[in-house]
Amino acid sequence: MVKIKNRILLFVGLCLMSLCSCLAMAQTLGTEDLNVINSKKVQAFVSYALDQQGFYRENDVSKVTMVNAPYRMYAYDKHDGVLYVVNETGNYAVTLTREQIRLMKRNKDVPHLRGDDLAILTRQVTTQVRKLVKQHNDMRTNELQQLKRRDEEERAKQAEAERFREEQRKLEEARRAAAREAALKEEYRRTHLWNVVPTHGASLTCIMDDCDKVTEADSVYMVNMDGKFLYYITDEPFQIGETIHKVHVSTVPAKMSSGSGFKLHCEVFKDSIMHEEVTDEFVKRMNQLQYEIGVEKVRQKAPHGYFLNWGWESNPNLMFRCNFFNLDSRTVKEMVLYWELLNAHSEPVKTGSLKMTGVQIKPNIWRAAKWSHTSVEVPEEVAQFRLSKVSIRYTNNEVVSLSPADIFSNSDAEVLPGVPVNGEEYEYEETEMSRPRTAAPKAKGAHQSTKVNSKISPRVKKGGSNDLFN
Repeated sequence: MVKIKNRILLFVGLCLMSLCSCLAMAQTLGTEDLNVINSKKVQAFVSYALDQQGFYRENDVSKVTMVNAPYRMYAYDKHDGVLYVVNETGNYAVTLTREQIRLMKRNKDVPHLRGDDLAILTRQVTTQVRKLVKQHNDMRTNELQQLKRRDEEERAKQAEAERFREEQRKLEEARRAAAREAALKEEYRRTHLWNVVPTHGASLTCIMDDCDKVTEADSVYMVNMDGKFLYYITDEPFQIGETIHKVHVSTVPAKMSSGSGFKLHCEVFKDSIMHEEVTDEFVKRMNQLQYEIGVEKVRQKAPHGYFLNWGWESNPNLMFRCNFFNLDSRTVKEMVLYWELLNAHSEPVKTGSLKMTGVQIKPNIWRAAKWSHTSVEVPEEVAQFRLSKVSIRYTNNEVVSLSPADIFSNSDAEVLPGVPVNGEEYEYEETEMSRPRTAAPKAKGAHQSTKVNSKISPRVKKGGSNDLFN
């Protein structure tokens, strides 16, 4: 509002200065409002009012009833008692009262005009008022346009600043995300091995002709990735507690390849993971080499041989059977097996020995034996059978004794030492080491037969085999 008042005063000054130059006559400034109270009539030739935006809008002249001060008195019609005044809002003819007429007689500064001169001057003043109003409105339009441009420029600057801040924020977020990702990758690289790859719970099925093993593990030991094929190693049970590595080939399941951990692993170790073309023949050679390594470990662990398996029963007398594999270069002539029967607390209850004679075991050959009719009665509290010592005599009469630490036996999950080829089959053959004897009638409440392990692995028919121990 202060700015609008200042513009009004400026407009009045311009208006008065313009009128002074155009009319070239003496004028008098009026400082009292003219209205129906101090005048008979107010007639407007042209009248304007400021709107809320600071523009002059033309009024309906028939509704004008007063003239606001300040104004300039530029003519007086003495005959009709009409005073002509102009201000910033319009051009007016005011019919005076008698008192005002009497005062005007003393005012020699306001020119007295009538007729055409008065009409011409009135039109000139009206034109000048319209011109000044137009200039004001044009100035106001320019001012508003400038304000709009400045506002738009300011908004544009603010928007640009906001865009810049947003870009900086995104750049900072991207930088932090990149730093977090880099730290995550570095931590993953530091705490993981390139060849231990996560599976995300996917099952891997080996596609090699001689293997259909299904591996279900959280991760596998990878050796190569050739396109969509994954080459990995598993630890397989071999013999007498030893394990060997086996190479498998599987397609990479979608569940595995789509996992975030698998993707992260491949990204982190992209320079370490091997991507070589591998043939099935190469995989077979690798597995053959691992088998040979397993054979050598078994030879070092049990240089004289081991039991493929053994088992005992009470019926009610002791029954025992075993299958011994000779790893020594000498031929076994006879064996003495020293045993202990233990209770549930692993305490010895009874001891004894079983002798294996008349069955020669050549190097790298297994041989089965059984004792079905021993005279050893098994006490009811017996829960375990243990070999405490094995004495081996060779055909050259040299003797070797095996302590419990040197006595080994295969488990059911472990492989046999050799696979028959050329159409050969396994056959069951074992030698009875005890004579049949008539069993006495079982007394009431006698110990019941308990079978712990009676699996006897067969041996290969005569004629040769692809036995790696040979």
